[in-house]
Amino acid sequence: SFSPPPASQNQPARSTTGSGYVVQLAAYRSEQEALGQYQQLRSRHRNIIGDLPPAVQQTNLGASGTFYRLGMGPMQSKRAATEMCNKLIAAGERDCLVRRR
Repeated sequence: SFSPPPASQNQPARSTTGSGYVVQLAAYRSEQEALGQYQQLRSRHRNIIGDLPPAVQQTNLGASGTFYRLGMGPMQSKRAATEMCNKLIAAGERDCLVRRR
């Protein structure tokens, strides 16, 4: 499990767009389930997520089957994505990682 250090709560979240990085939170068995979880996350953490759109990526894990990775983004920089993960973890989310888009 990925556990970044606690984030500073002093800066408001900024909605950034770019081609570089996605904040990934979980993987689900269906795209519909992933998008439903995004809506719940957004309602719980609107002050952190803002208007950042969902980014669902289908992944085939062979014998384990197909999963849909729930991410948000894209974000312009790895630093901005890492800061968002830190804030989400500090706000109670269990898992968050940054990956290239």
